[in-house]
Amino acid sequence: MSKTLFVNFRDRGRDLGTEGFWAFDVVVAVFLKHLVDAASSHQMVQNEGWLADAVEQWRFNALCGDCGLFLEDSWSDEQVTTFNKLAREACQVLSKRENIPAQEIESWQIMDGNDDRCFARGLPFVTTESAIRLGEAIIKLVDGRLPARPPATWWFFGTEESDLTMGRRGE
Repeated sequence: MSKTLFVNFRDRGRDLGTEGFWAFDVVVAVFLKHLVDAASSHQMVQNEGWLADAVEQWRFNALCGDCGLFLEDSWSDEQVTTFNKLAREACQVLSKRENIPAQEIESWQIMDGNDDRCFARGLPFVTTESAIRLGEAIIKLVDGRLPARPPATWWFFGTEESDLTMGRRGE
């Protein structure tokens, strides 16, 4: 199982070198757990089929990063607006804490009826700053506002101790 996963949406900004980025799977799991919580609350008020499908994919992605992060290219402008609102809500909830201990991360039951858990990869905790930074990058990607990456690199969103770029082969 890979420690990183690729995040992409509609190949946004391919000419600018912003067609997607890599992220650390533990940070992705933390963000997705909070995104799923925000989306589940939204679904209780306004049941939307596309969002129910997306939530199931995000639950899967939180446990298995090998497939990349599911952001549906066919979302309408209204669906993108809803996604961004939910992602901002997830960031807002995360901002109320400094970090999330590994024990808590590994206790989350992400998928109903499935006993698989997130794996903190030996980290004692994940800072919420890391998850918020990832959430903000996803919002920028979806909005087409992610800055161009430096030449021969990919953007990388891991822990705040991680570099923001990683080398890109073939360039």
